[in-house]
Amino acid sequence: MKDDLIFVGYRSFNSKSGNECNVLDFITKPKASNDNKSMYVNNVSIFTDKEKYNNFISNNKLLSIITVSFEIVGNKVRYYI
Repeated sequence: MKDDLIFVGYRSFNSKSGNECNVLDFITKPKASNDNKSMYVNNVSIFTDKEKYNNFISNNKLLSIITVSFEIVGNKVRYYI
C-alpha cells in the first residue's frame, strides 16, 4: 500500500550502542477529527541506511509531498523508502 506524507526533516546520530542512525521525518496529511471541529497529523519517522538517506535529502525539498510504501503489521504501520 502507499500513502502521501509531508517531508519535514532529517537527522543523523549514533545510538547508545554506537550504531549510526539515519532518520527521515514526515507528517501525515492533515485529517479532520470525527467531530469535524479540528484537524490533526501524525508524526512518522523512517530509519534508513546512509546511502538512501543521503540520496533522499539531496533529491527532495522540505515540505514536499512524498508517496511512501507502507504495510500494516498487527496494530502498527511500517513505512518504507
